[in-house]
Amino acid sequence: MRLANILEALRGLIRRNAIHIQSRWSAIARSRRGFRRMFRRGLVIEGLEFRRPLAFSIASSGNSITLTGDAGDNGVVISVSSSGHFQHDLPLSENLVSAIDTNDALAGEQAIVSSSVDSITIIANAGNDTIDAIAWTGVGPVD
Repeated sequence: MRLANILEALRGLIRRNAIHIQSRWSAIARSRRGFRRMFRRGLVIEGLEFRRPLAFSIASSGNSITLTGDAGDNGVVISVSSSGHFQHDLPLSENLVSAIDTNDALAGEQAIVSSSVDSITIIANAGNDTIDAIAWTGVGPVD
């Protein structure tokens, strides 16, 4: 049975029962092309933006950098960027604007050249944390 016949039968039932239903469907059903166009588009699913809560916070004072973890199982990688700055793999946030930003409490980018880093302190706190500093070739020690 064709769709147009089914819709016509439904319209007849609605008229006989004195129910008046106006919908977009009846207007679209009159036009075979309009009906096809509506279903050709299909469902549109929009993805949510990727957000990962900060497992580590980062702060800098002068040329000293401190990374502080939370109670979960987290990981952080520190290295030197191609431009010669201290670099991390923390997820970006409103104030943490790039991988070389060293303070998530201040707006804008606070970058420190790796050769001028005096110290890096990592306070992992509880959890089974992974800290990868193998690629760190800066001058300052990692505590």
